[in-house]
Amino acid sequence: MDSAAKVPWPGSRHLQRAAEPADDGIEIHVEEHPSSALTRTLASLVLLGLAAGLAFLGHTAYRAMTDSYVAPMSLSPDSDPVVASKAKLTQLEIERARVRTQAEAIDAEFAGIDVERTRLAALLERTTRALPWTQNINSLEAKAGTAAASSLAQERSVLLGMIARQEKIVDEARANMELGIIPRADYEKEEQSLSQVNLALLENDRSHAQSELSHKKTILGQRSLAGRTGAPAMPELLANEGLIVRLELELLRVDSQKRVKLGEKRALAETLGQLDELAALLKSRPLFQAIEKNLDLAFVPYTQLEGVAAGAKVFSCVWGFFACQEIGSVAEVVPGEVVLPDPWGKQARGQYAVLNLHDREAARATTLRVRSSGPLAPPAPGGGEPSRAETSSR
Repeated sequence: MDSAAKVPWPGSRHLQRAAEPADDGIEIHVEEHPSSALTRTLASLVLLGLAAGLAFLGHTAYRAMTDSYVAPMSLSPDSDPVVASKAKLTQLEIERARVRTQAEAIDAEFAGIDVERTRLAALLERTTRALPWTQNINSLEAKAGTAAASSLAQERSVLLGMIARQEKIVDEARANMELGIIPRADYEKEEQSLSQVNLALLENDRSHAQSELSHKKTILGQRSLAGRTGAPAMPELLANEGLIVRLELELLRVDSQKRVKLGEKRALAETLGQLDELAALLKSRPLFQAIEKNLDLAFVPYTQLEGVAAGAKVFSCVWGFFACQEIGSVAEVVPGEVVLPDPWGKQARGQYAVLNLHDREAARATTLRVRSSGPLAPPAPGGGEPSRAETSSR
């Protein structure tokens, strides 16, 4: 065949066939229509767009699954939690001042207790030394009593002699008076002298009796002080022993009181330490830091904590999923557990994170996302709460 034949091609494309040399001597020529190239280009662009869309959706879904979700909050000195934190710190300061006052009062009591104990110990020592003094005095009294008894005996002997001589003088004076040799007045004078000597003898007998009684008392005291078996107790010794017992009991009471006060002081010191530690912990909390300046925070549930660390980027997204924009970073994660509503409104356990936000209006959002550029930290205890994949799908 010498002429070319036109054959329609399926798919709205027309090809012109030319006769080509073949086994039978026929050649076929095919020409492409211009609209088919445009169709293939548009199809390729659609396929590329679809692939880009799928890649974007996959990337967005991956970020949504791996980012951490936090609940932002903005604190100021007028915020209710900040005011409550300040009031609690004020109560701690008042309690601390009260405990310090009690400790100072105990220190003052220590001074009084020490003075009392010093005086009681000195009095007990003097009382204990009083027994040898009593023994020495009793011994001297015994010696003095023996000497006094001897002197009284000698005095009695002299008085008896004087009485015998005076009686003779009185007898002679009576005889001379009866004979008229001397007047009656002389006789009465001699008789009065005899009466005075007899009176002195009576006084000597009385003194001797008193001396003997005192001497016997002294001897009994010596036996009592010497601790001889069967000797009656000396009243002075009993009084001394009673005073010693009372002083020893007072010393025991003072020592016991001091031990009690020492225990109270140790307890107060421990209380002061606990109050100081609690105050330091309270001052380290973000709520206290917000007393002096505005502070942007975020509550991070334990299920989202593994991707939140200092330096991690913070993003704000439309509906928490689309059009994410970086708005700041995480300054620090505050130790210590708190219980607050999570980004989905459910009460959860977690920690505070301090944020550095370029756009402080973002702190009013319900949810922010945190993205860590480094390796993920080990998961914190969540107490069986849902995983991040589960929470991000809410």
